[in-house]
Amino acid sequence: MNLLRQLGPKRHPLPAEGCRILLTGTFYSENWAMAHLRPLSMSKQCARLSVVSIYTVPAMDKVEAIYPPTWLIRVIGPVSARLLTFIRVGFLKRPHIVGASSFF
Repeated sequence: MNLLRQLGPKRHPLPAEGCRILLTGTFYSENWAMAHLRPLSMSKQCARLSVVSIYTVPAMDKVEAIYPPTWLIRVIGPVSARLLTFIRVGFLKRPHIVGASSFF
C-alpha cells in the first residue's frame, strides 16, 4: 500500500481560503439545481463554485453561473456550446476541482 502511495499522483493540500470548483450539468429546474449546488456552496472548504449551464441557475452565495453565448448555441447546439464554454472556463480559472453531472 505504501508503494502505491509513492507511485500515485501527489496530493496538494487545499488552500486555507477554500477550493474553487467548476461544474457543468443539466439543471432542468430550480429545485434540481438547489439540491445539487447548495450543499457544495455551503461547505467551508468551497471558496467559489462556478457552474456552466444553458438553464438558469438560481442565485446562491458563492455560486457563479456561466452561460454559453447565444450565438454559439445557435451555431453548434446547446450541448456542444456548453462543453466548449466549460473547457474555456477551466483553462481560464484553473479550478481545484472539475466535475460534470450530465452532458445530455
